Amino acid sequence: MCIKGAHGKLENIKRELDREKALKAKAQERQAAGLRINPRWLDLFALKIERLQQLVEILEREDVPDGSPVLVAEIGELPQFDPIAFGKVKHHSDDVLEEA
Repeated sequence: MCIKGAHGKLENIKRELDREKALKAKAQERQAAGLRINPRWLDLFALKIERLQQLVEILEREDVPDGSPVLVAEIGELPQFDPIAFGKVKHHSDDVLEEA
């Protein structure tokens, strides 16, 4: 959840969205070059990008007043990715890197 109009929130979300799009594109480039990329990993990128796009859309709407809490529908837990280690995920619960 976030609050519309919170200082810097929209810019931070847009920056994160751009970063996730760039990481997904990099993974797709590597996949096109013949490297094995787990399809689930790319699916999770797509889910996170979709969620961030929804947040940006809501936070930019003029009919949503500043100070409004914004909550996007649950899409499941998104693991934290190590952008250097393609094909690996870091789980919140155990902070262990493992093969995806």
